[in-house]
Amino acid sequence: MLRIFVLEALLIGASGGLIGAAAGTGVAATVGWAVNRYLRSQGVAGIRMALSFGVLAGAIAGSTLLAVIAGVAPARQAARLPARAAVAE
Repeated sequence: MLRIFVLEALLIGASGGLIGAAAGTGVAATVGWAVNRYLRSQGVAGIRMALSFGVLAGAIAGSTLLAVIAGVAPARQAARLPARAAVAE
């Protein structure tokens, strides 16, 4: 039972990290586009946005790790219960 709950926390953390990284990248790209558009309208050279895969990987790994850490205590408690009772709670 413990493995199932920790695996669930891992999957939720990883998918949340992926969704968050994608949303953050999208927002950053949109803001960068808007800033560049404004700067060019003022006759100033635009800025170049760069995507750091290390930062994205770290964000996804961090959210996964935090989810697993947060899921261990409830998983240990559920592991002590009978399987039917653990799933019902």
